[in-house]
Amino acid sequence: MFKTIIAIIIIIIIGGLGYWLYQSTLIPEEESKDEITLFLEDLKQETGMDSSEIENAEFKWIVRVDPETVDETVIGKGFEANRISSEQFDSIYPFFTNKGFKTDLYNFADGTISGLEGYKKDKMACVVLGGLTGYREAEGQWIPPESDKWDITVKCGELEKTEMEYATEEWQIYTNERYGYSLKYPQPCLYSPLPGYCKQSPPEERSQECLCYFNAENPDEVSLGTYTGTKSNLIGASFTVSYYSSEAHNPPADADLINWLKEKFSYQDIPDETNMEIDGMPVVKVYTPFSGMAWSQEDIYFIREGKLLKISILNVDDENNRELYDQILFTFKFID
Repeated sequence: MFKTIIAIIIIIIIGGLGYWLYQSTLIPEEESKDEITLFLEDLKQETGMDSSEIENAEFKWIVRVDPETVDETVIGKGFEANRISSEQFDSIYPFFTNKGFKTDLYNFADGTISGLEGYKKDKMACVVLGGLTGYREAEGQWIPPESDKWDITVKCGELEKTEMEYATEEWQIYTNERYGYSLKYPQPCLYSPLPGYCKQSPPEERSQECLCYFNAENPDEVSLGTYTGTKSNLIGASFTVSYYSSEAHNPPADADLINWLKEKFSYQDIPDETNMEIDGMPVVKVYTPFSGMAWSQEDIYFIREGKLLKISILNVDDENNRELYDQILFTFKFID
């Protein structure tokens, strides 16, 4: 009797192990697919295109690194679709834009019977290369194609670096240990308050060292002062991260950011919800337009370890200033 029970237990264990091994091989096909493959399948489904299988692919993506450009090789996935209708071809653009992608002018070429369109969202980039059916065989010679049939190739992949990363990779890093953040600022830039002798000349007559300073002597108020634009048309830019010992900047541990701002900063037009993220943290941005008394301004508020900090940036409507501020905010990181 004892041997029979042992035998039954062994059979159950072996059977259970075998069933588990069998089930472990049955990974749903959808779960085994990567994000790029799923995205391309979604494109095919929404546009109704018949195409080749989605396979590994690579393509060149042009990244603007002002004032030059860099060619980046992107490894990803892609497919080909031949003789698709004009309606299917025209539905590609709204598919990308509805997904939050934007067209990239540096990855665009328009030809008589063929062209290239580049789309980008965050680090994901896609190219759509194609034209009227027969353009491949033309090889530079005109072959009368069908006017309503298209042959295309679609490739998507993740960029190694974005324009922001290329633009800021040589910048200096500043770390504020007291309030737990870091950021990058341009170089060459003086790591000190602006020297008095720099103020003796107008900006257009100053040396390079007098056009940019980063003042971190007081960790409670760290500021960057610089100029953007051309030598003949310099525009002042200011980026400041500040904390004050006042009651308004010391909310209780359970304080809600929106309600606290509405109570303590009622003179500003505080939104009803967070409207921006910095390094993944929801924050509140308040815009103040230009007036006869002051430049346009943005104040960005967030609570960090029980303290309210504010990022203030000036003259935000200027295009060059806006680009600089976006680059600095892109590098802003919270640290433990």
